[in-house]
Amino acid sequence: MDWHWNNYAEYLAEFTNKGISINVGCFIGHGTVRAQVMGYENRKPSETELQRMREVVAEAMQQGALGLSSGLIYNPGVFSERDEIVELAKVAAEYGGIYTTHMRNESDYLLDSIDEALYVAREANIPLQISHLKSTGTRNWGKIKQAIDKIKQARAEGTDVHFDFYPYEASSTNMRYLLPPWVQEGGWELSKAKIQDLELREQMMMEIDQGTSNWLSPARNAGWDRVMIASVKYEKNRFAEGMNVEQYALEIGKKPVEAMLDLLVEEDGAIGMVLFVMSEDDIELAAACELAIIASDGLALAKDGVLSQSKPHPRSYGTFPRALNKYWRERAVFSLETAIHKMTALPAQKLKLDKRGVVQTGYYADIVIFHPELIKDMATFTDPHQYSKGIEAVLVNGKTAYRAGQFLNPKNGMIVKLTQ
Repeated sequence: MDWHWNNYAEYLAEFTNKGISINVGCFIGHGTVRAQVMGYENRKPSETELQRMREVVAEAMQQGALGLSSGLIYNPGVFSERDEIVELAKVAAEYGGIYTTHMRNESDYLLDSIDEALYVAREANIPLQISHLKSTGTRNWGKIKQAIDKIKQARAEGTDVHFDFYPYEASSTNMRYLLPPWVQEGGWELSKAKIQDLELREQMMMEIDQGTSNWLSPARNAGWDRVMIASVKYEKNRFAEGMNVEQYALEIGKKPVEAMLDLLVEEDGAIGMVLFVMSEDDIELAAACELAIIASDGLALAKDGVLSQSKPHPRSYGTFPRALNKYWRERAVFSLETAIHKMTALPAQKLKLDKRGVVQTGYYADIVIFHPELIKDMATFTDPHQYSKGIEAVLVNGKTAYRAGQFLNPKNGMIVKLTQ
């Protein structure tokens, strides 16, 4: 891509200038702000740097951001401390934004991470959205009940907090997430150099396989047979897509950790992966909670063209039909009305979007017409590029964008912003 925009306003203008088929609303990313001001360094910001970060967040909020988001398992968010997040969340709060977080840990320290997110919300006096709540690794299954109890208690005490979930037992992210934090420090080019340093490579392989006293290895938490290679950058490794790392390592005659590191180098760090780490019982508990919003955590993909390559997580195609099919029709976890509320009115209310989320006179007509008894997701992990069944039509801001199997593409989407 030609990344020629220089600020948040120019980025949002790209959508308007080229035309968009759906509505788009964006947050300002804490990691983006940190990287802009202080790169990928593992340290606290100076007061000057922190002030500059505040200014960047304020500028983005003035230009249309919905709030502040954070990804605290990712580089450079992993190097930040909670009070840094508080200071930036305070700025978003001044403009009426919310704070949404991919928490610092979703396995052994899940409950500690929830405490941190709630601390930020209280200290910054800002509404909180916990992104795709989950508990990963078999030894942590069942913690979702305690997590939800914490969230409910905080809400009872006055914190405006919700969480979202997606209806799958697997998560997805970039394979660089499997690297220890010290390897990620400095950005990908430095990470690649460390992987190619024989002495450092031995140390990181040991840590990836075993973890350390202060870092839980995601690969060990999942197991190599539960880490699927979803997408690669270059054609020579296309055969690996859909294999788990254990299968891939066997295919090329290497140990899994070695195979993973070598593949990262070959692919310039651009490998998507799927981790099969969640429990169905936990997902149902999350789905049933009145504070839960249904979210895809997915991408805008297509069955043809450049967006049809690789084997991405099926959530990009099937999240909402799957929630209806599996948790309403098959398992009766919630009613049809509740399911629709969790997909429409509740997130619109949380995001403070004006005149959206319900069918009402004077509101924007964003409408999906579907057959309740026929709606079903078709995308799978091995064959993800499949559109769902049972959807008759989609209207975006009053114009029909899809009908009976045809994308009409009126490009009637718009940038959505906070209700002031």
